[in-house]
Amino acid sequence: MRGSPPVDVGGLARSATVIGLVLVLLVSMVGGVMAFEGVNEGNVKVVKNQGAVTGTVLEPGWHFITTHRPGDGQHPDSPPDVHDEPPERRR
Repeated sequence: MRGSPPVDVGGLARSATVIGLVLVLLVSMVGGVMAFEGVNEGNVKVVKNQGAVTGTVLEPGWHFITTHRPGDGQHPDSPPDVHDEPPERRR
């Protein structure tokens, strides 16, 4: 078309790349924050994976919980459940 301004394809590609990288960074940050689990003083939490107890007990403090455990070769369909449990019911 005559009279149309030229389109800067290189600028559009750079903008799309920057927007994509920002979105990936934001999603990664949200996922990272959601993976932290806090345990209040005086309590412990029992980690469950798809309803089954994994045998992992979380002591008071902050813990990073992921769904992938290196070496087991499995990727569960749902993240592990973490339930509060008073210290006297650990066993």
